[in-house]
Amino acid sequence: RIICCAKAVMVAHASMGYDERRMVLIPNGFDVERFAPSSDVGLASRAMLGIDRDVPLLALSARWDAQKDHRTYLQAASRLAATHPTAQHLVVGAGADRDNRVLSDLVNSLGLAGCVHLLGARVDVPDLLVACDLATSSSALRDTATGNPARVRPVSITAGLTLPIFSPTGRLKATWPGPASVSRWLALAMWTVTVTGT
Repeated sequence: RIICCAKAVMVAHASMGYDERRMVLIPNGFDVERFAPSSDVGLASRAMLGIDRDVPLLALSARWDAQKDHRTYLQAASRLAATHPTAQHLVVGAGADRDNRVLSDLVNSLGLAGCVHLLGARVDVPDLLVACDLATSSSALRDTATGNPARVRPVSITAGLTLPIFSPTGRLKATWPGPASVSRWLALAMWTVTVTGT
């Protein structure tokens, strides 16, 4: 058997010659109890990072890989910083740390050195995410959801599918990539920042 985490992964591997009949789809998922919001855990995580409880906190949790599209997330973060300079961002995942020269240079070139925390691979990701006001995925080939509001990218770029952005007030629709979806992410991020008190 060939286990795939998304339909787009199945399609991509079939186009490379893998036998579709042997493929099984097991979508990505999250343990909703482990990722459940907890103010105590969230505050402890913020304290560990030196981030005040009232500071808007957003996150991208993804290994350093072109497929995960850190650049688009950071460009959107730069646009958010123009109107909400107190917002902070956690970037968590293997290879997404200060030792990654390409990523560090990108953060610096966008003027985000003071608000982006490149944390690399961590074992406490659930604790970090519950500390956040908005958790985001900018991945090109998979959809994801957490207990926090999340922007979700289409599972197929070429199909132009629209998948939900989850928010506490309901479901917003956005496609990604493209300027319109970045604007929608910004709208949700700004709404989140406003709700959290900044």
